[in-house]
Amino acid sequence: MKPRINIYEQISAFYSFVYENPDKINKSHVALYMFLINQNNRSNWSEWFKLPYDLAMAGACIGSKGTYYKCLNELQSWKLIKYKKGENDYKAPQISIIVLSKSEQLTVPLSEPLTVPLTGQLSEQLSVLLTGNIDILITDNYKLITDNIRKWIKSELDSLEKPKRASRKFVKPTIYELTDFIKLNSLNVDPEYFLNHYESNGWKVGKSSMSNWKTTLKNWHKREQEFKPKSKNYDDNFRKQDGSIDHDAKKRAFVDRILGGNKSKDESQKPADCEDVVFVDVTG
Repeated sequence: MKPRINIYEQISAFYSFVYENPDKINKSHVALYMFLINQNNRSNWSEWFKLPYDLAMAGACIGSKGTYYKCLNELQSWKLIKYKKGENDYKAPQISIIVLSKSEQLTVPLSEPLTVPLTGQLSEQLSVLLTGNIDILITDNYKLITDNIRKWIKSELDSLEKPKRASRKFVKPTIYELTDFIKLNSLNVDPEYFLNHYESNGWKVGKSSMSNWKTTLKNWHKREQEFKPKSKNYDDNFRKQDGSIDHDAKKRAFVDRILGGNKSKDESQKPADCEDVVFVDVTG
């Protein structure tokens, strides 16, 4: 059965159109049309054949979906193809190649004649000719294509639901802000010392830049409380395990300090119950 389209006449007529309209047709139109011819040939020149947009964009080397649909619509407006949209996002659109008129005069410039004749053998012809029009999907990865579409739709929806949080730029506190924050939170930190310290090291905590000066200020207060020496009562030196005071040990310690010449630096630490100590002159 004779094919619906003679590929040689079709391509010749198409390039006549290209040379007659250099101001409106470009390389993307040519690449897409030639890929459509190839796909229609693979479907045995059926009147209509299905073609997913991602397969067509890859075959025509078109990187933008907007450019692809623009070229497709313009090829249709120039009466080179017919185009039907898919029923939904998961159905491939249908394409039909319009047979160009054989009576049109060819305007493609002729190339120089071949000086050396071809001597190679032509490839063997098909022993059984394909018959009838076949309306098929020219791809074996339909499921892969639809899965990719679903993933793309999901990623777009997720990006709308979860907007990116803008990163905050660190702003150095003033001495007044430090003072107010310390008073408000009852912190034991010198604001001027804190400010001078971080001004000198470029507002870095370790090797990282400071992100929150209020948190750092609270950490300073916490460390100050941890390392601050605790005041100790004098009686605690003589406290037994049961919590009571060992008065005998307390008196002996006081006597030892007197006899040893070690006077207390703080007279308030003198035990009140040591007034009954009697010193005996044993020198004779």
